[in-house]
Amino acid sequence: MRYFLYLILGIVSSNYITLSDRYTADPAPFVQGDRLYIYTSHDLADQVGWFMKDYSLMSTDDLANWRDEGIVFNIDNTSWGKYAWAQQVISGTDGKFYMYYPGMQSRAGQSRVFGIGVAVSSSVTGPFQDALGYPLHGGGGDDPTVFRDDDGQVYLCINDGGPLCGPLAPNMTGFLTPPVLLSPQLPNWFEAPWLSKWMATYYLSYMCQGDGLGNTSHYGWDICYGSCSGVSCSPLGPYVFRGSLMWNPPGDCGPPNQNCSNPRVATGENNHQGIVEFPLGSGHLYFAYHSRTLSKSRGAYLGYQRNVAIDRLYARGVGGTFPLPPGGLPWVMNDDVPGAGPGLLPVTSTPSWVRQLKYIDPYSIIPGTLSSLMSQGLDSEPCSEGGLNLGFIAGNATSTRGGLEFGGGGGGATAVVFRVATPLDGGFIELKGSGGEVLVRCPIKSTGGWQVWVNSSCALPTPLTGILQTLTLRFGSQNPPTPAWGGLLNLRYFTFTGGAAPPTPTLPPPVTVSLALKSASTGLFWESSTPSGQILPSSTTPVQFLLKDVEDGTYTLSLNGALLCVGGGGGWLTVNSSATEANPCTRFFLYGTTQGSYGLLGAQSGLFVAANTPSDPLAATQTDPRYAPSDGARHWLVEATV
Repeated sequence: MRYFLYLILGIVSSNYITLSDRYTADPAPFVQGDRLYIYTSHDLADQVGWFMKDYSLMSTDDLANWRDEGIVFNIDNTSWGKYAWAQQVISGTDGKFYMYYPGMQSRAGQSRVFGIGVAVSSSVTGPFQDALGYPLHGGGGDDPTVFRDDDGQVYLCINDGGPLCGPLAPNMTGFLTPPVLLSPQLPNWFEAPWLSKWMATYYLSYMCQGDGLGNTSHYGWDICYGSCSGVSCSPLGPYVFRGSLMWNPPGDCGPPNQNCSNPRVATGENNHQGIVEFPLGSGHLYFAYHSRTLSKSRGAYLGYQRNVAIDRLYARGVGGTFPLPPGGLPWVMNDDVPGAGPGLLPVTSTPSWVRQLKYIDPYSIIPGTLSSLMSQGLDSEPCSEGGLNLGFIAGNATSTRGGLEFGGGGGGATAVVFRVATPLDGGFIELKGSGGEVLVRCPIKSTGGWQVWVNSSCALPTPLTGILQTLTLRFGSQNPPTPAWGGLLNLRYFTFTGGAAPPTPTLPPPVTVSLALKSASTGLFWESSTPSGQILPSSTTPVQFLLKDVEDGTYTLSLNGALLCVGGGGGWLTVNSSATEANPCTRFFLYGTTQGSYGLLGAQSGLFVAANTPSDPLAATQTDPRYAPSDGARHWLVEATV
């Protein structure tokens, strides 16, 4: 009997979301080979509380398209655990993979007791099996983080009144020496420790209450961090507090019935982070976290439905690799403390920001479970031919892939082949291009069963060449009414034929995002409405700015095709039509302030772009926008939809 799992998924317009066919949280990124894997806890669509039971896995090799690797471990497969909270996976010297996880226990007289377990798998994609049958560390603690130092020694840290850390034994299933509570304690510690190392500096990030300085009035919970650099340092510290690494991301205000419009009153929901270099050796750092964007976008947020997201993280190099302003960054505490090592630039949680590393080769096998965005009515399931297939497909469901390079060899792609299984007739798969245009509609006939697989080929009316920014598969039925229970067909993979990818693939360009700048307090949009080029407020049609990642930790901001400059025209932000990207006055550090608003910091002058009053033009100021006396110094970045 076929079991149907109902997942109602929403369409969203930004890269705040990685995998979108289930709710995910507590990301633990891990690199194996040329792929980035993110292990996550799995929020239930109807849960009101933290009642997660299993762990999900996604992976990518381009940071734009994510492959659903399915559920890799279920807490019910242990003899002692009850709920599955944040975890992390690391590889062992024996070629196996070890997951450290908390399981809420049920004991006589103690209904809420935590323990840290360890599960093991011979494959990075699982399945994992409980290794001990009891907790590795019992009696308390959650949110384990595991880290291998350069000498090969592995350390495990647990959130247990603070970071409780110790070295693991070679068998990875016990401590070499008893764990100790790290000292000095980092301020306002709450949970979510994460150990990492970059340029010989150790970093311990964590979720703190407020900004780590006791200032909780701005928006609830930050991700803070400390660092330790020098011969006396180890993963056990001692760590020097460095300030906020990320303000609670937009969309994290809760509970759902709370008025979140006022960032000074609203309390941010919890967050959890993971830091990783990808690809290994590239020098590119990424910061994974979770938000509530997915559930809120479809009106299904109950206070406990989260989604994993990812953003760029920039580290300040020794001697200042990035063109930081004189005196460092005003919002980073202890920016130049001797022995603390290089700092990390605060994460912005920017919209649609992560750059696609490479285009998809459309002539390769493209898994059905790979997508940049999935709509409602889709899920994955075990495939009789191995791995997972896309299944439970409801009428009008869509699955999008980002960035395919068809080339021009052989005249381009002339046909598409789907590997499908279904006992039903009358279904179809429609291909839609970047502008929503229908490229082809391919009928899918019965194959004789849900796991009876055949290739279904479909000719393209017009060959596909060059680069297609997005390709969307829409599923439907020729025989109304479309089955409401989500069972049109199963898709294992698809591929294109008739052409050839270019021998030297094109590198995707730097990310550019079309934006509007809007005052956080007045709701007015800013535009250039004077001959001098001053940026003045307007209550009419928003003017779109173009924000571009320069890949060095800074950004350029353009208005109507002209790059902007901080400090020109007597201190006003003015349009500089002769500026080039090499000119540092066109570069900005982007810093998220409160609830989706951002401060722009000039890379050369260190001046913030701000408004002294809601009616003033945007002006240069040295005021840190987080602690400005009025909202006039903060601005919303609104991603354009055109």
